This record gives sequence, structure tokens and C-alpha cells, in this order.
Amino acid sequence: MQPKVSVIVPIYNVEPYLRACIDSLVGQTLSDIEIILVNDCSPDNSIAIMREYEAKYDNIIVIDSKVNLKQGGAKNLGMKIAKGEYIGFIDSDDYISLSTYEKLYNMAKENNADCVASQIATFTGETITDEELKPGIIWTDELLTLDGKELTDDDRRILSTSVIGGLVTRIYRREVLIDNDMYFPQGMRFEDNYWGFLINEYINKICLYKEPLYYYRQISESTVHDINGIHQLDRYKAIELLYDELKKRGLFEKYYKQLEYIVITLYFRNTYYVLTNANYFYPKEIIRSTRWMEENFPEWRDNAKIQKDEMESLKAIVDSIGTSKWFFDNMILCVKRKIKKCIERV
Repeated sequence: MQPKVSVIVPIYNVEPYLRACIDSLVGQTLSDIEIILVNDCSPDNSIAIMREYEAKYDNIIVIDSKVNLKQGGAKNLGMKIAKGEYIGFIDSDDYISLSTYEKLYNMAKENNADCVASQIATFTGETITDEELKPGIIWTDELLTLDGKELTDDDRRILSTSVIGGLVTRIYRREVLIDNDMYFPQGMRFEDNYWGFLINEYINKICLYKEPLYYYRQISESTVHDINGIHQLDRYKAIELLYDELKKRGLFEKYYKQLEYIVITLYFRNTYYVLTNANYFYPKEIIRSTRWMEENFPEWRDNAKIQKDEMESLKAIVDSIGTSKWFFDNMILCVKRKIKKCIERV
């Protein structure tokens, strides 16, 4: 019998949190669920925990990769063997409500939806508290108009720039992913920035479950919160890959203005603020990416989706990049942060 949902869990160096994640999966109220645990060459004892659960539960499959493919590559390994009618993903340091996949799957079937997304809640302790159990994303009225309707191209453009809450809060019809070759970039971080935009072209209907079912553990070691790692530069790579893939698939013109918005926000703004607040300074990478944005989106300053005050701020930043003052100011700030960090260690 085909599983109703296949859940793919990429796992790397999360031993302290892994049991909570897997327990929330094996305890799901939905029957016929397939759990695919992908060990992404983790250096800790995660594989032993996976094998323990695999021996105990018939619906758990363990893939033991001997190469660190990063989350995108690990997800791809899972997708290639997944048999479920729908596919979901979960980060291995998070966990979910025990009724998550029952609620998402039932909503998908009742509405013949290609994708169903739930709200997300953030927590900081061992488990989520009642006070923390609340929607963490503000879903706009524009996004909510798409709930349960047959999507037009204009709707997909709205969806492509809407903040929903991450791919981990959703399930997707397996056929949609496989038939459209929707695999992730591997060997890099921030693969969701690429995949989460591109997938919208192939969704005919999305449904929104308005209560938080996904519990996001906020820890400093995560990819999102570690601002000092060079992997933050993968933000640039992900969007440049998306740019190339949209051209390859003949979708570039269709989504040009939406991609321009993503380039301004995810590619330039978010990465710039992270890199200029890190303990290291990356002037060559910042200058290169800024030139890439200006060359490929020469009218970015006129993007109507960016608020006027923010656009003025972004223009000023772009105009300053590469100047002597910009170099000097950022080098001084970087040195101050390093000194402060050294003092804190004493």
C-alpha cells in the first residue's frame, strides 16, 4: 500500500535534539506514513540513534550518506526513494505536533490540493510552552486570498514572494515534485531560497492550515542564526542558481519582477546585513554580488514592492559600497566586534 505521506529528515550533527524530532514522527496520528532519515555524514552519534529507531519501527528507512551533501543533497536522496502520495520535510533539530500530517493530508485530500502549509511556532527551551504555541508568521490578506483556490499565473506570482513559514511546514503532492524535476541544489546552504521560489510554478492549488503545527527550535548553532560562517555566502549562490534555472525553464520573463524583489531582499539586503554584522568582513563578495544585481536587474531601484523608506536606505547602501569610507567603516566595526568577542571569552 502506498504511504499517504513520506517525511524526509536530513540529519547532521543534531544528536541532542534528534530523539525529540523522531518521536514526534513515530507518534503521528496519521496511519500509513513513511519516515526517511538521511544521515548526511554526521560526525556525532546521530546514526546510532537512527539505527535504533529503524530497528524498532517498520516504517522508518535510514539512508547513510558517506558524503556530506548538505541539506539539499540529503533531501534529494530521500525524494528519490520516497513512495508517499505527498512528501514533507522536517529539520532534525525541530519537532511537530502529533496530528500534523493527519491534518495536512486530510486538508490536501478534501481540497485536491498540491500543497498544504501550516503555521509555525518558535521555541527556545527543550519543548514548546503554551505561551510560545502561537502563529509565528503574519499571513497577509493577499496570501490568504489564495487559500483553496485554483491558482492563476498572477496568483503564482503572489505566492512566489509571500512569506508562508518555510518548506518544512508543508506537504507537496509527490507527482508535482518528481514530474517537474524539483530536486534541490546540493553541497550548499540556503537551498530553500532556490527551491521555494521555483516550486510555485507547478502548484495548482495551495491550502493554508492556520494553526501552528511545526515547532521551530531557535538555537544559535543553526544555519539561519550563525552569522559568522562563510556558508552565509551561499545565499548569493542560491539566488544566482535560481536566476539560471528560471532562464533554463523558460520562466525568467514570467517571474522577472518577483525575482527582482527576491534579489533585492534575500540576495542583497538580508545577506548584506548579516555579512556586515559578522566577525569577518567579505568586501570582495559583497562588491561582486552588488554588481551582479545591478547588471542583471538594472531597474531594481524602481521595484514597487519595496517600501519607499527602505528603498532609499538600500540605494544609499549600494551607492556607498566600494568607497574608501565604506571599507574603513566596516573594517573598524569588524575589529570592534572581534575585540568584544575576545573580552567576553576572558
